Amino acid sequence: MVESVEQTWSDFMKRGREARELVKLAIDPEVLPFFQERAIQTLLAPSISQLPFRVNQFFSLNTYAGHEDKWLSDVSASSATYIANLIPEYIEQAQQQRSNGEGALIAYNSIIPRLLDKLPAEEAEKLFGQFAINDLFSYWNMDFASGYGPLRDLYSSPIQEVWKRKGAERMHSVIQEEIRGRTKPRAEHENAYSCYSNILGLLLYSNEGLPVSREFYQDEIAFMTLLGTGNIVDIHHTGQVLDLLEDASIKHRFARRQILGGKPDDWDRFRVNSTERASEAKRVIEEFPEDQELRAYLEAQLEDWPAKAGELMQRQSQIDQEELEVRTRMRTL
Repeated sequence: MVESVEQTWSDFMKRGREARELVKLAIDPEVLPFFQERAIQTLLAPSISQLPFRVNQFFSLNTYAGHEDKWLSDVSASSATYIANLIPEYIEQAQQQRSNGEGALIAYNSIIPRLLDKLPAEEAEKLFGQFAINDLFSYWNMDFASGYGPLRDLYSSPIQEVWKRKGAERMHSVIQEEIRGRTKPRAEHENAYSCYSNILGLLLYSNEGLPVSREFYQDEIAFMTLLGTGNIVDIHHTGQVLDLLEDASIKHRFARRQILGGKPDDWDRFRVNSTERASEAKRVIEEFPEDQELRAYLEAQLEDWPAKAGELMQRQSQIDQEELEVRTRMRTL
């Protein structure tokens, strides 16, 4: 039987196999578990050259698994358990590799959330302990920067919310430790509070609606209102967050922090400089008329708005006229 199995695998590997062929093997319920497990190992191993069986090396490995890991949603429960047991071993191997180790580690971290809902509770908890909520390696460029991308992706995934809350608990701890001065971010742009503020804002961009429950989102806004001094999310998200908050006290705390937080001359201070901001200011005054400080600031902003609006309209009219003149010359010269 063993010889027959080995011969079958050897025959399968005679031709150059693409990763998609191994994926089909791994998720086909009619394929024997032995061959499914070998396909999984070949797809996920940090180095296929170290596998104890023959493989055709015409394809990549964990790079594919990390960026095209949707197939993991289709594996059986038993295969999910098998992968969950492989991950810690493969993480250790990848950490010892000089080349390709970073890519493998990133892939494994992205794989973990896809398996959690397929595993028994105890196994899922154990695997989640391997999950890093922060980017494993620091980077920064003009378009992207490291921070807490894995947590952001966890929140955006269709996974059960219990895991998102566990991720939030970890994030709360990191933020609190940094604010208390007990720890420091790995890089300046990885400040946990700022990164979390950004994540809470990015969740509002989903085309399919908020990827977390309103209760969860409200809990996270409530947590943020108890820390820091500046606005909690970007100013242009103010109205969206107010729409989501149902608890009056949390909404009031958010409004005060979002509008009065920071220093008066901060560039990102809430100012009535558009019809949208004016509408939000009137709404807050109406909802919290007893807050004299909030009311006074917003009424002053609203009083100045008509003049600002006129200046903006005049400036836009001038820009439009200049544009028209340029285009006219381009047709007549």
